[in-house]
Amino acid sequence: MPTTTTAERARVAFAELGIHLSSSWLDACATHLSSSVPGFDRKSPRESTDEMYLQFLRADMNVAGSGVLPSSLSTLRDGAVVEGRVVLQIDEIVNVTASFNDRYVDKRAGGDRTLKLMLTDGKQRVVAWEYRPIRALGVLTEAGCKVAVTDAEVRGGELFLTEESAAILGGGVDALEARRRRAVEAWARPNRPAAAGGARVGREEA
Repeated sequence: MPTTTTAERARVAFAELGIHLSSSWLDACATHLSSSVPGFDRKSPRESTDEMYLQFLRADMNVAGSGVLPSSLSTLRDGAVVEGRVVLQIDEIVNVTASFNDRYVDKRAGGDRTLKLMLTDGKQRVVAWEYRPIRALGVLTEAGCKVAVTDAEVRGGELFLTEESAAILGGGVDALEARRRRAVEAWARPNRPAAAGGARVGREEA
């Protein structure tokens, strides 16, 4: 099966799931699988799309995404809803209700935790909040994880998520996860003396 046909079929199937990817990424993905997976060109449309979905889970939507969120998100009235299902990527998570020292310490979903997420569709970045506990999420969730957001409420141009409106699909992006781990390690380092003068350097300066 020609890779252009495979990519187009995947594009249609993905769009039905709320996954919107650029044509260039889909073409490159199909070409890569054709050359690296034995028998890929002989797989059924369903099987080849499944293979491409697995690649998508590890892809960086900052590069691969074609955009799906409304450009008017920041101007929507409070309480408006982004209708339907859209798949976004979680670039960063932090627990904003934790103490300064514990923002990257994993805690169970509940009253002492409110997660702030930075999401992207590949064209826009948007802040989202854990409005009600989402048990599948945590500060240790791999950076680049994909999340399907359905009928999410908007307030102040930001998304307010619940367990009913956010389904965690998994996946991740190696480069983003490496950066997240470096940030967590830096955050965990104790305050250290400055090179000169005796002043202390706080974590926010590390």
